[in-house]
Order: sequence, then C-alpha cells, then structure tokens
Amino acid sequence: AGWSEGGGAALAIHRLANENKALGIEITASAPFAGPYNYNRFVTEVLTSNDAWESMAIYNWSLYTINKYAKNPMKASEIWNYSVENQFDAINVPSNQVTEILRSSFIEKIAAGNTSLNEASIQNTLHKDWHPEGYIYLHSGKADEIVPHFNSTDAFTTLRSSMNDNIKLYEYEGNHYTPVMNYLFTMLDDFNSLK
Repeated sequence: AGWSEGGGAALAIHRLANENKALGIEITASAPFAGPYNYNRFVTEVLTSNDAWESMAIYNWSLYTINKYAKNPMKASEIWNYSVENQFDAINVPSNQVTEILRSSFIEKIAAGNTSLNEASIQNTLHKDWHPEGYIYLHSGKADEIVPHFNSTDAFTTLRSSMNDNIKLYEYEGNHYTPVMNYLFTMLDDFNSLK
C-alpha cells in the first residue's frame, strides 16, 4: 500500500514482482492511493500547460529526479529558467507558473515528445503493457489537485481491459488528502477479506 508517491511505488512493486518471478516475491494484493500511474500523461499535461500549479515545487522536483536518472539526462540550462544544481534548487521554485520556471524551448520539445525525459516518463508509466496477478485496489479522490484523478481512472481502465476482474477502483469525494481515512479503512477491509 502507499499514498501519492507511495501509491506509485506500491503499483511499481506489484508490477516488478509480477514480471520478475526470479525475485521470489508473490503479491496477493496492493492498494495504491493517488499515485502518478500514468506518469507520461501527467508530466506532459503539467509541463505543457500555461497554468500556475499549487504543487509546482513537487512537480519540478519530480522533473529534476527523472532527468537525473534518465538514460541521457539533459543539461539543467536546457530545462530551467533559473539555476538548478540539485534537488533543493528544484523544489525551491521561484514561481508556480510553468512558463516562468521552464525554458520555452524545453516545453516545446516536451510537447513534441523530443526529449530523453519523454522516454523516461513513458518508462515510468505503470499501467500499460502488463497483465497483473493478484488484486489491485486503486483509490483516488475525484477532486485531487496534486495527483490528478485521471491517473487512477486511466490505470483502472487499462488494467481492467486485460479482463482482470481483480482490479477495483474506489473513487472518493474530496482531494488528495481528505479521503485518507476512508482509504485506510477500506484497504484494511479488502486485505483482511483475502486472509
């Protein structure tokens, strides 16, 4: 189980264990809550928008991290309008406006799919090209302003299309934070039902 980044990690571990039997890890069920499962869509929609994002510091830190571990990382000067030398610079954004943080040439390349970061974001998209074993109980607030709800609906639709009835989506009224107690109790009920 996990919430937000932890939700993404929970689904990633479930997938890793399913696809790499040599690890010897059998997953009975996972219950990710509000994770960035459709990372490619998430990154593209945020970084190519003209919006100001309340959570821009988190998104920018994520961008820094993906770039750092990309197969062919880009130079910071190709991405940012301000000096970014480490993760602390990345999370300390001077603005919540995408166009004030990122270079316009970088935004254009992201929109066109022409960067190593596009490739890395596709590799970090968790819900495609996978036939899960075990149960997956996805949870999400329908008004989530940090990790948009489409991450959970996209994951549910795609994973369920493999004719797997063990995939369930719990949708809650509320945002990234307000459903957390409902999530916790529902997750425990689901896990206990599998004993």
